[in-house]
Amino acid sequence: MVIKHLGFFLLCCTSIVYAQQQEQFLHANALYHAGQYDDAFAVYQEIPQKGRAVWYNMGNCAYQVGNHTDALVYWKRAERNATWDEREDIKVNRGYALRALNKKTATQDPLFSTIVQWVMGKRPLLLFQLLCLCLWFLSLVCLRRYPRRVWSTGAIFFAVGASVCGAGMYERYRDYRHQQAYVITDRSPLYGGPNERYHKRGTVQRADLVRICAQRDEWCKVASESHVGWVPVSSVCVV
Repeated sequence: MVIKHLGFFLLCCTSIVYAQQQEQFLHANALYHAGQYDDAFAVYQEIPQKGRAVWYNMGNCAYQVGNHTDALVYWKRAERNATWDEREDIKVNRGYALRALNKKTATQDPLFSTIVQWVMGKRPLLLFQLLCLCLWFLSLVCLRRYPRRVWSTGAIFFAVGASVCGAGMYERYRDYRHQQAYVITDRSPLYGGPNERYHKRGTVQRADLVRICAQRDEWCKVASESHVGWVPVSSVCVV
């Protein structure tokens, strides 16, 4: 009986917290539509459990007040669990921010990444893991139980489907395994080690998207499109 009452208490607390966050979200939306972008951003920032909608709207607020690099950071966070249509909206907004920063915009995503984003969307990764296992199992069944002329087509079909699922999961795992960050300083030298005494290997510019490879004290090792080196942690903002 104690457990039932405790569960009911936790459920009530969760409902209250959710209602408070929903109220904050609606209040911030009203401020945004009224043109009070700084106030709306402050309310969004107070929401403890930020979903993709909150990150997306925070990016819009930052863009409206001219903080284009911050907008890129928030939109990138919103993109993680976004649907296909939401990703397309984010892509359009990102193009506006990059042009405002005089940065080149990507013409088009690679075909395979586009297909993976469209198929996987925000569906649970476990679903595709199970699907991949089932397809491999069916291909093995075809190999073991049916004549060659039958399983030659069926096994290949299931094996190709399992391979596509596996490649999609690899794409998703790669996004989660390697942290990304935007450079938030105008110009940051890339050093050969975690100290300014090392030689310079190149530079990264504001709004460059880099991959975090390692971190040591107040320095992090990043990989850009053309260079790999160390920059101060304060030079980047992890997304």
